[in-house]
Amino acid sequence: MMTSCGKSCDCGPDPVTTETAAAPSNEGTWVSSFSVPKMDCPSEERMIRLALNGFPELNSLAFDLSTRQVRAFHDGPVDHIATKLESLGLGAAGLFQIVLALGVLVEVARRFIYGSEPESLLMMGIGLVALVANAICLLMIYGHREGGAHMKASWIFSANDVLANIGVIAAGALVAWTGSSYPDLVIGAVVGIIVLNGARRILALKA
Repeated sequence: MMTSCGKSCDCGPDPVTTETAAAPSNEGTWVSSFSVPKMDCPSEERMIRLALNGFPELNSLAFDLSTRQVRAFHDGPVDHIATKLESLGLGAAGLFQIVLALGVLVEVARRFIYGSEPESLLMMGIGLVALVANAICLLMIYGHREGGAHMKASWIFSANDVLANIGVIAAGALVAWTGSSYPDLVIGAVVGIIVLNGARRILALKA
């Protein structure tokens, strides 16, 4: 059985559809499929996961970036989930970048005050894996970076991710070379400022 709830996600014309779950019962009684035309990259996926985190009726999410589809496995009504998705836009992306940047800067300040012993090899390994994923995403949207406001925002978001990954790798290499934690602190502060500037540019797109 399939029914339409008459809602759509973030400027997309496609309706949200709900059907009885064909998945295992522990994933939820219902499966709602959302068409999200603006979901281009892992950045948007992370934003959606954060936005829906804590919804008691939601059990799990499945993403298909190639078709821009999100499947929500849930036990309760879909209305709250759909409404939250509809509220996401450029402003949310910009605010998410601000929160991320402030988190980085606060962590840098904490490490400067209380000291830290960064694990250079771990930093470089995680940074390299993340860099590959984000670089692929950036290449996918390269040709559309001058498109609509959302594509420009996606480009800024993803470019910031790539710069942050490069910064982490560089910091890890410098920490290993010098034996000092200062490269980690300096590059962390620079990354935070870059992300803050990206948030400003995204919010300016909305204006």
